[in-house]
Amino acid sequence: RARINELVEKYNPEYLWMDDITREKSSFDSVTPSIIADFVNHAFTKGLSPYLNNKSPTNKNSANFPNGVGLLSQDNLEMKGVPNHMWENAATLGISYGFSNDEEENNSYRSVKDLIWLLVDTVSKNGVLLLNVGPKSDGTIAPNQRDRLVGMGKWLELNRDAIYGSSPWHIPGYDNVRFTVGKKKESNILYVIMKDLPKNMEIIKLGYSKSWSVSDIDKITLVSNKPSSVQYTKKKGKPLEIILPTYDDLTFEYGIVLEIELRINAMDLKLKK
Repeated sequence: RARINELVEKYNPEYLWMDDITREKSSFDSVTPSIIADFVNHAFTKGLSPYLNNKSPTNKNSANFPNGVGLLSQDNLEMKGVPNHMWENAATLGISYGFSNDEEENNSYRSVKDLIWLLVDTVSKNGVLLLNVGPKSDGTIAPNQRDRLVGMGKWLELNRDAIYGSSPWHIPGYDNVRFTVGKKKESNILYVIMKDLPKNMEIIKLGYSKSWSVSDIDKITLVSNKPSSVQYTKKKGKPLEIILPTYDDLTFEYGIVLEIELRINAMDLKLKK
């Protein structure tokens, strides 16, 4: 407790992230509430908005805090649906949480496309991604690691509205398609994020849209450096069909994002596969 309090008082953190702590001594449970209270109270006096993680136990004797306290966190955590609570995926570029010469020399990290999809999948399921980067002993980021981060940054620069401040929809998605809801106050924007690059002018039959009405939709835009409206058709009881425009001069190396602007709240859309 004294060590954590020293860190809190000296550096004024806004986020308290603790790795697995084995509760070998029963006294840990008795000081846990004080650790949390001291951190939160100190942050409030500094005008901060504090929160903390709760590293998911690896066994019944290992946890940071009691269940229900803090943000659920686990290494490479995956969810199948959309839980009603936020959670954290503490993931790595490759396998190691520290710098690995073997990973760098063999360029064996996850690809940019896979890392972007990891982010998209996590966000679509009401989660946040904590991506670990292991610097070298001199504090620099190795070239192959940097390439991954730069690639993710370029994608986010273009598609940030589908990620930053977004919310999950009723379902995360299906196959290699994910949904998020825009951050606008009225939440009338539904984002469709596709991992694989469809062919030019391909008709996309959007899953879970059979019960939608064409009157629900205002317009659909292909997010790009040159945003363009796309044509679509919707027949009663049939899925929404989206016709992609040609995009020879555009770059969609890591997939495509469609912005569906609705005339109703995105959460009011009914689901029917």
